[in-house]
Amino acid sequence: MGECLANIPYASVIAFVLVLIGGCVMTGTLYEAVRQTDVYFRSTFYPIEELLYVQIASVVVSPVTVVLAVILLTFGILATGATRNKIYRGDRCILGGRFSAGLFMAFSYLISLVWVGIACFLMIPIVGYIMMDKVCYEEWTYWRDIDGEKTNAKFFTYFKFNLTHYGLYKKLYTFRPELKFNETITTATAFQNFCSKIGTIGPLYAFAWAGAVFVIFGLMCFIGALSANFTKLKYTKELTDYRAAGEVSTEMDYLGKSMDRPTF
Repeated sequence: MGECLANIPYASVIAFVLVLIGGCVMTGTLYEAVRQTDVYFRSTFYPIEELLYVQIASVVVSPVTVVLAVILLTFGILATGATRNKIYRGDRCILGGRFSAGLFMAFSYLISLVWVGIACFLMIPIVGYIMMDKVCYEEWTYWRDIDGEKTNAKFFTYFKFNLTHYGLYKKLYTFRPELKFNETITTATAFQNFCSKIGTIGPLYAFAWAGAVFVIFGLMCFIGALSANFTKLKYTKELTDYRAAGEVSTEMDYLGKSMDRPTF
């Protein structure tokens, strides 16, 4: 039982769980967040065609990372404990194992950089969510205080929520007027709907960011495990030769003592 527990690659298993959970959470929440954002912008403001690429990236990067995590977990199992001594015995096998470990480390570094970029990108909608949530809280509290629970539109004419105030420009004059694209919210009902959507979509982006962070931690664990396996494989041949030399020396000593015994 103890030997079986000693042969488990704990670092690789933990890393795989982190990557699997983080990848699934990021893909699901980001896809849904982008879908709801696209639907709301098309119905209220204007379409953002670039959101399609974000959806495609969310359903491509995660599966690729999970497949890599499965490969790294398999390598971790093969390069741990007694399994390593059975598989990586000859010079060519050891060289191949070290090359595989180095190659996997390079891939893990590259994928981790991609995920760092994803995490940084997801901070943009999260910061936007924090700002818009503050705007919704302050403005809606103000209009509710002066108008009770009715929030009639006649008391809302002074306030106009405009996307250009937050650096979002679409150049609507380049589109046909019949498309009826706009950048503003001028009624209390539309603003209330906007705040409701913000409260739903914003946390989805936050969960997607948390999933990306989980994946980054998992990849870092994999890199540490691969580095350790690379070092262990480096010294496997030396340890094997040392043990073989010790066994030969023991046998020679035994034979020498046997020959020195007197015969009758």
